[in-house]
Amino acid sequence: MDEPDAGEAWVGEVDEVDGTEEEAAPPFWVRAGLAVAAVAYLATALYGVFVVLGDLATWAGENSFNFPGSTPSNGREDLRRDVLTLTVRSTAIAAAGLVLALWSRRRLAVAVCGGGAAVALVVGLTVYGLAAPDEPDGPDWEDHPRGCVEFSGEPSDCP
Repeated sequence: MDEPDAGEAWVGEVDEVDGTEEEAAPPFWVRAGLAVAAVAYLATALYGVFVVLGDLATWAGENSFNFPGSTPSNGREDLRRDVLTLTVRSTAIAAAGLVLALWSRRRLAVAVCGGGAAVALVVGLTVYGLAAPDEPDGPDWEDHPRGCVEFSGEPSDCP
């Protein structure tokens, strides 16, 4: 009976050269699931670029041809809705890949999927916040201190 060389250790056996145990390869469906998650994430990112650029162009076009008395643009709301949808979708895809990677104990896949989920959240929520409508924090009169006026013969609030 022939013994395997140092480079031909069977799965689960201890390698005689460096003393480490060979790990079993994950099942095919785990590798296929990670591949599907990677392709779906990249396709969502590419789709997101086109959608966001299209929403920005529509918003800019509607605002540049805004005539008095015309209805205001709803491009900002479309952009916010699409960005939020893409953020949820890409984070869910990356989270599914992260679960598969954690289950199969693949460190590189865990790092890539975790990084993908973090990037999707940071970029998506940042764009969502940047596209928020400009609203003042409070009325203009609250920013300036009120003056004190004394009336003769009447009670005064002045110090």
